[in-house]
Order: sequence, then structure tokens, then C-alpha cells
Amino acid sequence: MKRLEIKIGDRTYFLKFGYGCFRHLAETWNVPGLTGIIERFSSVKDNGDISFDQIQLFIDLARSAIYANGDLEEIRTFDDDNFGDALLKDMGLISEMVAHFMDSLPKPDMGKKKAVKAKPDLQN
Repeated sequence: MKRLEIKIGDRTYFLKFGYGCFRHLAETWNVPGLTGIIERFSSVKDNGDISFDQIQLFIDLARSAIYANGDLEEIRTFDDDNFGDALLKDMGLISEMVAHFMDSLPKPDMGKKKAVKAKPDLQN
């Protein structure tokens, strides 16, 4: 799916959103699937203030996206505090992550016609 690069200090983290990210988030938050993940995100309110729980939610999202990218070195060097500091300094990072996350969610079937298997010609 989508990949995002975020530079924090002298490290560049590559974030990949999609199934692997969703699976890691579900394990992190102990929820059974996408519905639980979406419910956690829907609890975030834009009231001008961001709680530490909300910052942790975005840190978890970043870590899961790094995990999904498959680079274990990035996971080992990922530091919650450094990432939290970066989020507090540049709230645009949150917007970028959320945009990539939302883009990677499954899309509803918007009236697409399902393929119909053709019936074989009957011989007389």
C-alpha cells in the first residue's frame, strides 16, 4: 500500500500502511480487527487540545507502520519520546499519517457490478 517517510532527528522512518500495519495495531491494542482499530481512531476529537493518550495512539500507528515496512532496524531504533516530541512540534505529521492510514483502509463497494461467470454454451 502507501509508504510515508518521516525524518525525526537524524533518523528517517519509512512507514507503510495496509494489512501489516492493521494487524500490528490490532495486536498492540488487543482488538480483534479493523472495527476495533477504527473505533479507537474515532475516539480522537479535534477540540484544539491533544491528550497524551491520543499522542500515544499516533505513536502506536507510526510504530505499526514501521513494522509493516519490514525494517527491524527501524523498529529497534524507534523511540516513543522522540516521536512524541516531533508530533508536538509539528502536528502536520499527524495529518500526514492519518491521511495515509485512511487511504489504506478498505473502501466500500460503491455500486461496482460483480463479475458474473458466463454460462457455457449448451450443445443441442
